[in-house]
Amino acid sequence: MSVRPGLTDYASLEYVDESKILATYPDPEKAYVEEIMPAKLELNLKYIDEQGFLTDIRIILKTIGKIVR
Repeated sequence: MSVRPGLTDYASLEYVDESKILATYPDPEKAYVEEIMPAKLELNLKYIDEQGFLTDIRIILKTIGKIVR
């Protein structure tokens, strides 16, 4: 709860094609709960450890890069 939700984050960048990733599993719901969600939580913890203005700028720039690509 120490981080307010935003428009983008590490998890959004890493799992931009989440539906395609989940489509490769025989049980997408199980894969999400057992693999994707824990990985996203780890990325959120990474942000908490690294949070700051420059980190936010890097994430924004990476997001823009993903959009225009």
